[in-house]
Amino acid sequence: MGTGSNSCYYDGKAVKENIPSVGYFFGDYGSAGHIGKTLIQAYFDDKLPGDLKKEFASTHDFDREYILDNVYQKPMPNRFLASYSKIVSDFISHPYMVSLIKKCFTDFLLYQVEKYSRHTQLPINFVGSVAYYNKDLLFEVLAERGLTPGIVLQSPMSGLLKFHADAGERPI
Repeated sequence: MGTGSNSCYYDGKAVKENIPSVGYFFGDYGSAGHIGKTLIQAYFDDKLPGDLKKEFASTHDFDREYILDNVYQKPMPNRFLASYSKIVSDFISHPYMVSLIKKCFTDFLLYQVEKYSRHTQLPINFVGSVAYYNKDLLFEVLAERGLTPGIVLQSPMSGLLKFHADAGERPI
């Protein structure tokens, strides 16, 4: 779960079900880009608590033209949006930021996990820094939705090495 998030049901041998991601513009739920986009939207929709909005206005670049230029005119708008997720991390002790991340995780589960036929019967595994660094909040959301947490890896590399080693292949 991160920028470019995706999901599938893998039975240990093959992918049995897959819900394709439609990218950062239409979804990318639970990713740093989604979190950043949600924060920016809350800022401009005047949904942020006053203390946060005042803090952000004085310490972070929430200039409307700057944001629109980076999203619509410059390359890699998904990375630009993801850069705003750092602000959420910096203020994670604030209840509003906790609810923002939990909402983004709920969206991911709703659109990318709960459509699978066996989502309530199997543990849900995650790979990516967003899930890894926010594991406690992710597990809270999973519990609220009656889902079982599985493995959470920061990066796919350790899992890929184990997979190929278990399969008797030499990792590259």
